[in-house]
Amino acid sequence: MIHSVKINATGGILSPDKLQKIAISAQKSGLDLISFGSRQEVLISCPTTQVHEFSTLLGQEKIDMQLDVSEFPNIISSYPSEGIFSSDYWLSEGIYKDVFDSFDFRPSLKVNIVDNDQCLVPFFTGNVNFVASSQHHFWFLYIKTDYDEKTILFPKLVYSTDIGKVVKIIEQEWTNIFLNDIQDALKKIVLGFPNCQSIQKDLELPPFRFPYFEGINPYGDNFWIGIYRRNQEFPLAFLIDLCDLCSKTQIGQICVTPWKTLIIKGIKKVDRVFWEKLLGKHGINVRHASLELNWLLPDFDSLALQTKEYVVNHFNKKDIRTFGLVFGVQTENKHTNPSSVVIEEKTLFKAGILDFLNTYDVKYSENFNINSASFTYFKKNVSKIALPNVLADLCKLYYNTLENVSIVQKADNPTPNSTKTNNSYNVYQCKHCLTIYDPKLGEEETNIEKNTSFEQLPDAYICFTCDAPKSDFEKKKWDEVLI
Repeated sequence: MIHSVKINATGGILSPDKLQKIAISAQKSGLDLISFGSRQEVLISCPTTQVHEFSTLLGQEKIDMQLDVSEFPNIISSYPSEGIFSSDYWLSEGIYKDVFDSFDFRPSLKVNIVDNDQCLVPFFTGNVNFVASSQHHFWFLYIKTDYDEKTILFPKLVYSTDIGKVVKIIEQEWTNIFLNDIQDALKKIVLGFPNCQSIQKDLELPPFRFPYFEGINPYGDNFWIGIYRRNQEFPLAFLIDLCDLCSKTQIGQICVTPWKTLIIKGIKKVDRVFWEKLLGKHGINVRHASLELNWLLPDFDSLALQTKEYVVNHFNKKDIRTFGLVFGVQTENKHTNPSSVVIEEKTLFKAGILDFLNTYDVKYSENFNINSASFTYFKKNVSKIALPNVLADLCKLYYNTLENVSIVQKADNPTPNSTKTNNSYNVYQCKHCLTIYDPKLGEEETNIEKNTSFEQLPDAYICFTCDAPKSDFEKKKWDEVLI
């Protein structure tokens, strides 16, 4: 029998020391792999014969684990996006940590704490969802029950350091909320927190911008690295070496994303070569196509992963573009993660030669935004053979509606190789990682001077971010650029 072990990483943050202790404990127990979950936690599949030894070793390291249950769901946050996928805003690393410190207990409800200007972490996947407002240190609060998926907006903004206390009271009042005695429960919360402020401006959901969260990328004077695995499994030996490298290069934290990936920020230029060597030593590939990255799958769900692999294989063969969309798979009674396209699998046969008899319903969210709770069915009772073609047709529908849903933006938020501009002049964009070569700016990182045309670049020129060849850059107007 295979058991599921969960270890929380508050806010999606792990110290290299803690992750290394988990990995070494798993290795000593005869395990080989670790995964990461949609709520930014550490996941390990552990056979019955190894559970006792693994749990004993974790206990010796004073690391809490949950076996086959999620009694205390992980508090998730958009901290991994801070400085890379979100704008220069009041929500800094220090404020995130102040919020986490406001919890003096382990919540039994799912708690989300997110910036309102990022797309790495979905907004409303928790029972208690805090979204940063435009007022410094104040947060919108949305309460959602599991039984009917109904979302209730709290009538006040909550102060940062009150968040933990507010969640504690919501847990105490959860029975009343569940029984729809909501207004009485909300009044008790408001009365307990004089720091709450009135809502001056409604929350506006940002248009979804797919975050390319993989590879080694520049930001400021440093680099960040995103690491994705096709099978969602990370070898223990690789993680142990990764944690060693973090310690040697004075990196104090590792971030886990809801996309089941890792992000390490603050890599110095001089240390980049060590990260390249680490990836090479363990054969870890980066820079996958976006059609592989833009999937949010349930945890411990091999059927969902098989469906993804089947669709991606067909999309690869036909060279289908999916950038900007997020796909989710729902199998049996498992809730899918929020997605712009949801594939509901009606499983008759879990594996074998008859699994082609399984059928699927396909639906998409309002404006194709992953934070929308409203869905429309595109096709029902689709056969497995027809599924890739149906999804390809839905992709075409999405691109036909881009102008309406504002997915293609003007470059108001510059990429690392550009600056803000309103001019509609030519730039060149890497079709893999979307890095932009701007002739007016040149490329300081590779000693290319300003006002160097793309044609003047040598044939051996490669993308500074992902090493793609010059031929893989596409000529575009600034106002056509995907960011």
